[in-house]
Formats: sequence, C-alpha cells, structure tokens
Amino acid sequence: MSLWLSDHDGLLTKYNISKADSAGHASIYVAGLSAGGSSSSATNGEDAADFALSFMEGYQNILPDFLEEKKVRWQAGLHIGSVTGGLVNVSKVPRFYVLGETVRTAFELHSSSLPTRVRISDIFKNQLGFIQKYRIEAAMKAEEESQETSATSAFWLSRNDSFH
Repeated sequence: MSLWLSDHDGLLTKYNISKADSAGHASIYVAGLSAGGSSSSATNGEDAADFALSFMEGYQNILPDFLEEKKVRWQAGLHIGSVTGGLVNVSKVPRFYVLGETVRTAFELHSSSLPTRVRISDIFKNQLGFIQKYRIEAAMKAEEESQETSATSAFWLSRNDSFH
C-alpha cells in the first residue's frame, strides 16, 4: 500500500493536480490550482484525464495484492468549470476547500460511475476535443436514464490503445 501511496503522490505532481478535499468516501482533486499551473483549461482537462486514468491503472495493479478482500471500489467523475475555494478552520487545522456547481456535477458523475471507470460530462468531453490518446464512448441510454446528474450527457473515458 505504501508503494501505491508513493505512486499516487508522484501522479499528483506529474499532472499538476491538487487534492482539495475528502467528502465521505470521495476525494476531490483539482487540476491547475497551484500557482505554477497552466492557465489553459484544455491543458487542465488533459491533466485531469491523464491523472484519473493513471490512478485507475495503478489501482488495478495493486488490487489483487491488497484491496480485493477489502472490497474497495474506485471510480471517477470529471467535469470542467469554475469553483469557489478558500481556507476553512483557520484557527485550528486549516485546509483548502472547494465548492460550487462544478464540484457537485463531478461528484454526481463519480457517484454514477462504475468501478475502475472514469465518467465524464459532455462539457469535459468537448473540452478534450479530438485528442487521439483518449477513447470516449457514450454511456448507454439506460445508464443515462437511471442516473440523475446535472450534466446533460455522460461518457466513459479510457485510453486509446491504438495511439502511440
């Protein structure tokens, strides 16, 4: 597990991702938040997509060794938009907190995702454009009807195995 946590920290640095908060069983990660981050939302979206996919791949590599018996389930939801953030609990243990419609939508996508899958909003899909290293598949209509997300459509994100 310590090897995975070390890899996790490396991914955060590699893709310029900040862990902003934990909400129950979910963690909130934000791309482009640090001072040295890119100002391009397209780059931030690509960083978020690469982080989520790499995170899932790392999880799958350790699953049989550590987590299978614990029934741990990791899934992701990605959305792009503005957030409001700031420090809370400044007098005791300060921490950075983000909130807003973008966070709510990403959380809903996460909640309606499947184990080891990355679910993205239509806005996120459009932001990625036609980057060849990704494969984007429309979610099945039955899945769409059974999930109540604020995104108008949802898609599955994965790596394009034929891209080199």
